Amino acid sequence: MSVCGNSYIPLTVSGTANTYTWAATVANTIYSNTSGTLYVPGANATTVYIKASTTDTITVTGTNTASGCTDTASVTFTIVTKVWSGSWSPAGTPVSTDSVVINTNYSAGSFSGCTCKVNAGTVVFNSGETMTLSNELTVSGGSVTFNDGASLLQTNNVTNVGNITYVRNSQPCYKYDYTYWSTPVASTTLGAVSPITSWDGFFAYNPAITNWQLMPSSTTMGIGKGYIIRVPDVGFN
Repeated sequence: MSVCGNSYIPLTVSGTANTYTWAATVANTIYSNTSGTLYVPGANATTVYIKASTTDTITVTGTNTASGCTDTASVTFTIVTKVWSGSWSPAGTPVSTDSVVINTNYSAGSFSGCTCKVNAGTVVFNSGETMTLSNELTVSGGSVTFNDGASLLQTNNVTNVGNITYVRNSQPCYKYDYTYWSTPVASTTLGAVSPITSWDGFFAYNPAITNWQLMPSSTTMGIGKGYIIRVPDVGFN
């Protein structure tokens, strides 16, 4: 079966045996839980987890302690890697269980994957396009930009590596107008969103006082929290 690389996949056995012992062709790919505890070879368990980076075969041996009889079953899982070097290889747009690697410029629209690693090139997603991943995005070279209306969607709580550019355009604003903002990524400050807004132009809603509260421009924006930021005193922004 095809599985998502570097993601915990449960394997469960059922039957009439008293003990079950698991083994892998490739070492250190069986875990006792999703916290990273390695399965101890020979330990009795009806459920284990794999977190594979390569094709592997997992076997489980059931033993009936009264009779001494044993029986073994196995499952082979594969990891499919789709590489973009001007076209997809193997051919076809990646799907949710594929590991994706991008080695050159990309602007060919939405795709899904398990993980994505960008090694080089200018990677651009435009309005209405989405990169959908189960796990992490790694940017080790090149650049990745999500223009206004494009999205990065990740279903698991993972840690990404590298930087991306996430563009969001507001409606036309005049000086002294306010516009609403929240952050889709971590560690963004209010001042970074609008660098030339004056010090008294940043607010967050405080339910304790049922009103907007002035915030320093150095405030790190909380994920999912809304803010209002005043347009700089330079006409349109």
